[in-house]
Amino acid sequence: LADLDPEELDGRMVPSPSWLKPAVRTLMSLAAERERLRLHDMHYKQPPDHWYLEAAGELLSEGRPYLNQTLLPEWYTFTDHWESSVWTVPHIRQHVAEHAAQLVHAILTDYELLPRTHHEKEAALYGSLTLHGEAMLTAQRLRGLLAALLFLPPIRPLAFFTGETDRDRARATAMLRERVERIARRAGEYLATLQVTHVSNPMRGAFMRARSKMHVKLTLEAQDFDDRLNEVRMDVVADVLSALIRTRRLVLSHGR
Repeated sequence: LADLDPEELDGRMVPSPSWLKPAVRTLMSLAAERERLRLHDMHYKQPPDHWYLEAAGELLSEGRPYLNQTLLPEWYTFTDHWESSVWTVPHIRQHVAEHAAQLVHAILTDYELLPRTHHEKEAALYGSLTLHGEAMLTAQRLRGLLAALLFLPPIRPLAFFTGETDRDRARATAMLRERVERIARRAGEYLATLQVTHVSNPMRGAFMRARSKMHVKLTLEAQDFDDRLNEVRMDVVADVLSALIRTRRLVLSHGR
């Protein structure tokens, strides 16, 4: 929609309100509802919502036109569903970015709390972002982490910042970005190990659903996953390839 449906307003091309305004409302509403749940339920846990992160990455990344105040006409406003509240562009950016950062923390923390088998270099599940090493779920979470790099500020020397508050914020952002990049590279390495490489295998080039069975017999879902472990599914291949291509860009951008 972003590329196919621009409109000419006041003699300039701008994102169409027919999709941009509902998209912003959705992101803002999800953030507000999850914040409400977090404040009222001490056990609430943010979901690994990679779709939100990918949308936020597209919306907030530098150079994209959607929230560019110099491109949008002055009367181009964003409101809630009832048009009772008007949101400024800085407010939208802050609100969406703060919630996206919470989602990133949730994915990273989930990984960091996994068993040692996910953190030891020689372990079979090293770099998997889920307990059982599912290819699709790891790829989706990896896509979310990589999307976050589009709106997380780049790491800059602390001397660049004047106030102590700005320095503290810069430190926190730098630490978050470093965690994202480190774990994203690990997840990319894990996904690469799932590719079928044997020359005589007719599925060569495809990706396995996981490295091993779940060995959890309490749910039909787990049993079905184990029974179909060696299936080649196009949705799994598509998710993994998409994540690996983006990971490759991250590696190349760092020269390693």
